[in-house]
Amino acid sequence: QALVLEKTGDPSKARAAFEQFLKEYPEHTQALEVHFRLGKLLEGQGAGEEAQAELKAFVQQTEKKENKNRAEALYLLGKIQGTAKNYDAALAHFEKLLDEGAGLYEEEALNLSATWYTLRNKFDEAAAKLNLLRNRKDTKLAEDAAYKIAAVWLKAEKPDLAIAANPLNAMAYASR
Repeated sequence: QALVLEKTGDPSKARAAFEQFLKEYPEHTQALEVHFRLGKLLEGQGAGEEAQAELKAFVQQTEKKENKNRAEALYLLGKIQGTAKNYDAALAHFEKLLDEGAGLYEEEALNLSATWYTLRNKFDEAAAKLNLLRNRKDTKLAEDAAYKIAAVWLKAEKPDLAIAANPLNAMAYASR
């Protein structure tokens, strides 16, 4: 019933149905999937702390290749933490995501990780993530990363590295 409510666009009723299911059947074989769906629903509604609790419950009970939704759960946890300015926690989720194989979330995880590393004044780590992203083909984030590398080095007060990064940008994207 909760899945139908979720798909038909009634998130408040879907939330109540998911919560009721977990209350009545905490050990059910589908409880893990319900934690994930409820966490995703709550994140979409802007209820970060509640979403985090459900997504953590899901992640803690799964292993990397055991569940197809694990990457998305780690991505959402990282995003929630980053939005709350808990950058170290966000980075921990994203590093785990990248280590396990981020799939569809890899480019965004690299991009956001670079931003959060920069905010933590970890410029080498930020540049490393941006370099990985810059080497991607056929993605707007790759081009953006090429320019962000120079900005990271300027923020790190290393103009020589920013200047060195700039010709790479010009050559890589001049033909576009």
